[in-house]
Amino acid sequence: SSIGPWDSPGDGEQVMLTGDQLLTWFPSRALSDDEWAQVRKESAIPEGKLAVAPWKMPSGFPELPKLVRCFHQKRLVALAESKESMLTTHTLFQTGL
Repeated sequence: SSIGPWDSPGDGEQVMLTGDQLLTWFPSRALSDDEWAQVRKESAIPEGKLAVAPWKMPSGFPELPKLVRCFHQKRLVALAESKESMLTTHTLFQTGL
């Protein structure tokens, strides 16, 4: 069976998800070193080109906030709000996930 986009682990098994395996229902964007510095300061950056969310929520699921997964060096470092072609910091993961 499945739990969202993931297969359900067997009894007694544990699965660790990291990076692009997390929050796959949101689009994503890679950040340069300079952009990551801006996001850490909670400054807005241009939305740029977003990668489409790899997993779609089921029909009838409540609408989600317009968040974007931000990756730096393949680690999920922030969730950003998308508004008027700009991204503003919503949640920071300082060390990355």
